[in-house]
Amino acid sequence: MTDIQTRWMNSESAAKYLDIKVDALRRLVKSGKLPKPDYTLGPKSPRYDKLELDKAMNNKPVVTTTSDALESWRENFLKKAKAKNRKT
Repeated sequence: MTDIQTRWMNSESAAKYLDIKVDALRRLVKSGKLPKPDYTLGPKSPRYDKLELDKAMNNKPVVTTTSDALESWRENFLKKAKAKNRKT
């Protein structure tokens, strides 16, 4: 059994992680709703990045470092400031 806590997952593990069937995973990737897999291990070994899947499902940027967290905060702050300025 594959450990779904690892960052890189094959198609079956990624589908299980998202609680969908492999065919649904492939359709969602094809439609652009989920990120494409990485083929570094070869054309027959697609690997899905758990962080990218989480990002797609949450529709939010994934924060992996302190600098990412600060950049995410800055972007949100600027968006709110622009929205506030538009109202006035």
